[in-house]
Amino acid sequence: MKKFIVVIMGLIITAGTVCGFGFVSRRDGKWFQEPDISKWHIKNENPDNTDNSEEQTGVVAYTSDGEALEAGGSYAMPVAYTYLGSLSEEQSEDNTEYFSPTIELTANIDNPYINPVYEWTVSFANPSSEWAKDKIASGYIGVVPFGDNQQSARITYHNNFAEQIIIKVSISGQADANYTTCTVNCVKKAQLDVTECIDNYDFNGNPFNFGTKVDYGAGTVIGDFKLNSFTVELSYTLKEEIQKFLTFAVEFKAYTAPEAVETYCSDGIFYVRCYLVYSDFIVGYEEYDTAHKDAIKYAWYHGYEADRKSDYWGGNLNTNISVNYEKYGYTIKKNMKKESTAGYITGSENGAGIVPNVTLNKTDISTGRQV
Repeated sequence: MKKFIVVIMGLIITAGTVCGFGFVSRRDGKWFQEPDISKWHIKNENPDNTDNSEEQTGVVAYTSDGEALEAGGSYAMPVAYTYLGSLSEEQSEDNTEYFSPTIELTANIDNPYINPVYEWTVSFANPSSEWAKDKIASGYIGVVPFGDNQQSARITYHNNFAEQIIIKVSISGQADANYTTCTVNCVKKAQLDVTECIDNYDFNGNPFNFGTKVDYGAGTVIGDFKLNSFTVELSYTLKEEIQKFLTFAVEFKAYTAPEAVETYCSDGIFYVRCYLVYSDFIVGYEEYDTAHKDAIKYAWYHGYEADRKSDYWGGNLNTNISVNYEKYGYTIKKNMKKESTAGYITGSENGAGIVPNVTLNKTDISTGRQV
């Protein structure tokens, strides 16, 4: 009987070994197809060997009093604090694998008891809100009490949330009488979308408002935008149309907004206000004499009008914007960039009367006739 059992066990082990070799040597779904033993392996789901659970370091949140909270630090529980959001570009709203920073908070409650036991709970401020319903607050903010009386807890930020979270600490048995709370927010993730010229003005120094749409992810507060750079360049077709009206060649350049350019954010749009003049786009404009400057002005407006019509009244200015996304002076995301074609703009001064006594390519400005 013992020999029989040994034989059976041996057959089972042998069959398991054969199946194992067949599985790891599979190729294209078929077993025993890969002769190279160095390629015998189970598919690596993490080919870069990256540690997705790497702990975030440095400042991860700020209290309502402006105190910085660093990952791994220990603090007295504040009235409220705000997470800056994930520093990982890869993290999506539903991905909890990247960067889960932990801080330690200690609650202080006035109470008449000796060695009281503390109880910690976490919940949404408005659990019936459209975003919070069917979600569990502890999936976004984890709370693990520790110590003999559990007066302290490790708070782990798992992911962005769009409804405020309330951490409540109470004395065991006195939940409604002796307790304290902390309101937790997080900064919305942001990404630049489309840049357009919002207002249509001429190029005589009137303000241009370029608006860049911002796509926000989950969060309870919005961060601040700081402009790094902003340039406006004429499209290739617009340059060609302007040159057609001139008998001399001009060199074009991009307009770079100065540091004093105005910026503001409203209703999900980040605005850059600058004051464009057509001469900003012409290399060496100030070196031209009056007649040539007048010719350039005429060519600018007529060339722009012609280009707009040929482009079905579409965009003729290429913009390039770069901003930082910040909160409390801390940079959450650096160099958010967006390139796009801005909406069209119109010139208000057209007609032969602009530059008299100058002969342009195929046009006598004094008469407005073709020559």
